[in-house]
Amino acid sequence: MISQLQRNDPNLTFLKIEFVEYGLLRNSTDWPTVGKLIGSNNQINELHIDGRNGQDDGYQNVEESRQFYRDVASSTSIETLHLTGIEEPDVFSPSLLERSDNLQSLDIKNCFIGSAGYDALEQLLKNPSSHLKKLCMTGGDLSRGTDSLRDGLANNTVLKQLHVNFYAANHPSLAWTFRNSSIEELCLKETMYGGRSEDTELIEMAPVLKKNTTLKKLTVCLGGDITITGWQALFKSLRNNTTLVELDFSNNNSLDDESMTSFMTVLTHNATLKTLRLENCRNVKRDGWRTIPNLYIKSPTCALESIYLGGNILDSMTFREYGSACYYNRTLKNLCLRLPSSARALNTPRVGWTPWLNCLTKTVYNTRTILQTYSSNHVLETICYPHEEERFARDMMTCPLMGKDVPTYLLRNRNGQDKFALAREKILEAHHYNQEMVAENKKYRNYKSLMETILETTDDMEKTELLSNIMAWVGRDNDGLQLMFELLQRAPTLCESVSSRAHVSGPPIAFVPPAKKMRSE
Repeated sequence: MISQLQRNDPNLTFLKIEFVEYGLLRNSTDWPTVGKLIGSNNQINELHIDGRNGQDDGYQNVEESRQFYRDVASSTSIETLHLTGIEEPDVFSPSLLERSDNLQSLDIKNCFIGSAGYDALEQLLKNPSSHLKKLCMTGGDLSRGTDSLRDGLANNTVLKQLHVNFYAANHPSLAWTFRNSSIEELCLKETMYGGRSEDTELIEMAPVLKKNTTLKKLTVCLGGDITITGWQALFKSLRNNTTLVELDFSNNNSLDDESMTSFMTVLTHNATLKTLRLENCRNVKRDGWRTIPNLYIKSPTCALESIYLGGNILDSMTFREYGSACYYNRTLKNLCLRLPSSARALNTPRVGWTPWLNCLTKTVYNTRTILQTYSSNHVLETICYPHEEERFARDMMTCPLMGKDVPTYLLRNRNGQDKFALAREKILEAHHYNQEMVAENKKYRNYKSLMETILETTDDMEKTELLSNIMAWVGRDNDGLQLMFELLQRAPTLCESVSSRAHVSGPPIAFVPPAKKMRSE
């Protein structure tokens, strides 16, 4: 690494320094020298400095450590900076933040940078020439720096992402985070329990969030106890929101059936939300989970594309509610659930996933009638997390039940970008008349093909109009040529001459063969 720094290696764009495990002092290289090499390097774009336990070896000389940070600040190429585990403010130099004009992403985790460090961060946020777009603050002495963050962000118009995670139970209110006019992604977390009332926290946030018109992604995970009063205050502030496209309320143990019902009631009128995460909400039971499909997913205004529900306990009837809701929904693509732990649990008849998969088969590919095939769900692409899709397809291959084809149908929906063409393809496949299929399978004895449905129409005017439309629809490309040929075989009168059908009003059929037409005339 030292040699790469010395020759300014263009391939050295990422650098991670760990003070103890790979401490440079142990290699007889002092910190100021390394700092100068980094400061003069114009190739490094991303720098990670891990100072955990650094005082054991790397901080033998406090001034050397501070000089190291001052020298690193001279670099003009660093765009992403991660600081982890700086345990003493005395060993950190605020100049690293003061002179980082080119910095675009800053992550400070479990660091104690002191009041001087937070003052430097405030000036960085106030600097009109700053390029900082992402700021993540986690743990450490963050509670002491909230005033600096608030003042620095008051007039900031550059920052787009702000992540704040408190480890301390007692911390100031975070309502000010919603007042910034440029932040599009906001993550507020509290790892420790206790401290100020969480109901009070949400009640203070609600009126500010209600007025926010720039936020697109919001994550809220508060560790304390929150009652229905606090949740309702937050949910009501979202009632008329038209800018949020992603909400994440995962890992909130205070969410229960009542608060979930209140949340879904608000979302019933939402037409802009695209992604919803409710993972590991262990206190929500059966009734709470059923409000999602019944109140929200079935809503005509629902625009949701992805919902993540991993880590929750859902019973078989709740699964069926989701399957039924998907029949009415035309926007949901990803319904992400955790698969059962084994293939046996996935394929066991009449319990768990099996009844739901059987129901889902009819939802994504209903072959009962042409209209039901057309009205099937052609949008849903997955019902599990991406890393489990391969196992899901493999386990369902051995399933003897109707639901075994669900992975294939979902993959077909994913690959079919033109949903009208996909619906047409399913109709041609499901309702193409096949005498051998009807003869060999008892379940097809009452089966009616596409042609039979048309030809059994008793109203002549309706049949004429239906035929003209269906012929144009069926024969529009190669997929429909075989079906058109069979239709003409079963209805040869469609090819009779124009003169013999002169009594029929309307224009001549366009596909009459020219030779036959000449002989007739």
